Amino acid sequence: MIRRGTLILAVSAAAGLVLLAATRTWATGRLPDGGSVTVTGGTAVPAVPALALAAAAAAVALSLAGRWSRPLLAGAIVVTGGGIAALAAAAAMDPAGVLRPAVVAATGVSGTTVAAASSPWCWPAVVAGLGIALCGLGALRAGRGWSAVRRIDQPAGQGIRTRDAWHALDDGVDPTHGGDLPE
Repeated sequence: MIRRGTLILAVSAAAGLVLLAATRTWATGRLPDGGSVTVTGGTAVPAVPALALAAAAAAVALSLAGRWSRPLLAGAIVVTGGGIAALAAAAAMDPAGVLRPAVVAATGVSGTTVAAASSPWCWPAVVAGLGIALCGLGALRAGRGWSAVRRIDQPAGQGIRTRDAWHALDDGVDPTHGGDLPE
């Protein structure tokens, strides 16, 4: 069975790889006047870094989730990972489409054709997105066997009063180690 911490670490690492890949150039193109245009992953497909952050947040929330919310969060991880993989693969397959807004911004003319090429940085995002989706599937399956998160709460009226704890510290007594509080 997959441990909760391992899964959270794997999703966070894959999301970090997606964020790294999104800062790199995903497509380059040569303009008709001889200039060039480049687009980073985050500019080309702004949803990719957003989905990576959402996957990481869902993984962290999964660490605190109860029995009923675990499947929802795991499903969100599957969807975000699949979305990352699909969007990054689409950007890799259609570099001219990814460059279109940058070409219009550079030339001021829409419909300009460019010789476009995608960079290899799209593919780590695709692989990481698939990894995130697989981790989400693993959470769906293994999450049923995870124990509930224990909350450490003291019943009302049985805790140390904050003011007394501060005064105890002033007197050199550590109230967390069973020291008696001054009266």
